[in-house]
Amino acid sequence: MHTLSKSAQLRPPVFRSNASASQTLQARAGQQTRHYVSWSVLMVLQRGPWAAALVRNFQFQRPGDCVTNSEVMQHNVLQALSRQRQVEIAAGKDKGGGLLQQLQQVFGVAQAPELEREYRHDPTVNDVVELVEQHGPCVLSLARILPADQGGTQYAGHHAVLVIGTFKVEGRNWAVALDGNDLQNHPFMERVHAYADKYHHGALEALTEGDLSAIQMEMKQAGESWDSIQLVYSLIDLDKAVVEADKASRAYEADLSANGSSDLPPITFPNSICVTTNATVKAGPLPEPMKHELACIVGSQPDSLSRLKVRAAPEEL
Repeated sequence: MHTLSKSAQLRPPVFRSNASASQTLQARAGQQTRHYVSWSVLMVLQRGPWAAALVRNFQFQRPGDCVTNSEVMQHNVLQALSRQRQVEIAAGKDKGGGLLQQLQQVFGVAQAPELEREYRHDPTVNDVVELVEQHGPCVLSLARILPADQGGTQYAGHHAVLVIGTFKVEGRNWAVALDGNDLQNHPFMERVHAYADKYHHGALEALTEGDLSAIQMEMKQAGESWDSIQLVYSLIDLDKAVVEADKASRAYEADLSANGSSDLPPITFPNSICVTTNATVKAGPLPEPMKHELACIVGSQPDSLSRLKVRAAPEEL
């Protein structure tokens, strides 16, 4: 696993598409896969010790800003978890620290120390699992991770999400992530876009937890049974996504090397993980009983292996 240079560690470049912030993608007729998690998965995740902080700090990305958006969520979630003493953020050697700073932080008179971020190239699945378990939420950027009908046509190179925990299903590694993808496509997003158009000039990134609650109320009044918090979480088959991202990156680089150019969609950001090296998890988001419950649910849905989407049971549609 390769570590970027010091200058690259501070802020990776942002690559934008020409997508419109208010663009609404119509759900395919008869589509049964959903970007957001099923009701049964949500009920498990909402019992987790990090649930409130995750929901409060979820946000949609501006068009093309998946890396920056995931970094912002990473910062805000870690700071919230630090205040809850779920995560400890150590002060740098040149920034003070010690008992006084700890007391100030406990009594709310000082913020947690700044995050010390580090981007690492080509992480393995084990790297992702270990880094998230040790250091908390990590920004994972992978090539070709989005299906075509979930924004993968315009974001064909890379996409970044915030991985907040992992679990295993029959030996395969899965990740629970926050994904602010503004081009995800399912009926609930029609509600989200309509609300953003009405109250925020189409800017999905302006939506807050309060807005999601308001959208939930609109759905309830319309007799729609979805929960807006389902949109916050995504499940990723890590074993599949990491391997396919590596293959895609190698194929693109080989095509460039052999031909000087490539007809493949350009991969403009490396397969990488952004870890906060001075953060240490004290109480993780997924206790073992929760991991077991998630494994049972996902394992019972054999069609849920498509990346970033989980098939909902008919009664949950």
